[in-house]
Amino acid sequence: LKSRRLTSFIEVPREKVVEQGLIKEKILVQTEEDLKKYKKEDLDAVLIDLGIEKRKEIVEEYKKLGKHINPLVLIQLPNDDKELIDLGQKTKEEVVSDLLIKNGIDSGKIAKWFDKHPRPEFLEENNDEHEFLLFKQAAGTGWDCPRAHILVMFREINSDTFYIQTVGRILRMPEPNKKEDFKNSTLIRTGYLFTNYERNKV
Repeated sequence: LKSRRLTSFIEVPREKVVEQGLIKEKILVQTEEDLKKYKKEDLDAVLIDLGIEKRKEIVEEYKKLGKHINPLVLIQLPNDDKELIDLGQKTKEEVVSDLLIKNGIDSGKIAKWFDKHPRPEFLEENNDEHEFLLFKQAAGTGWDCPRAHILVMFREINSDTFYIQTVGRILRMPEPNKKEDFKNSTLIRTGYLFTNYERNKV
């Protein structure tokens, strides 16, 4: 028999995918305009605080549901280390790491995925101990981590490019085969994005 390549595609409505428990219903966005009430505070610190507090809410919700799922906060750092160093400032990796530790996060709970820091082996597992992942572009595409629930995204100094594919990393549901367990939990069926991008970019 002569083999042939299939070139047809089936388009599935997003609502159907949500109904099957594969992805979250929506993403809620906190943007620069929404953060103006914090204008007297350091914006980096505010974004990290928001991510930490939302994670605590999700942890408690999973406990109520009897789930052993450790929600992961993705923190996408900009590619402007050189510019920051030239300005005599700390890199975002240094700033964010310091902020997390200042907030009582154990350094062992913070994963890093850069050229110099390969991704931890079991990061994708629902009960992996890591609570935060610092990365730049590595986790943007082609990586599946269903327990990822929150994305903190920092804008680069000289670029307004919004990396939409990265948002897809927090769309997956952790247990699609147990969708009924989450039917009454809007918190779990929602992803959260905290960013200093302007709303029209998002």
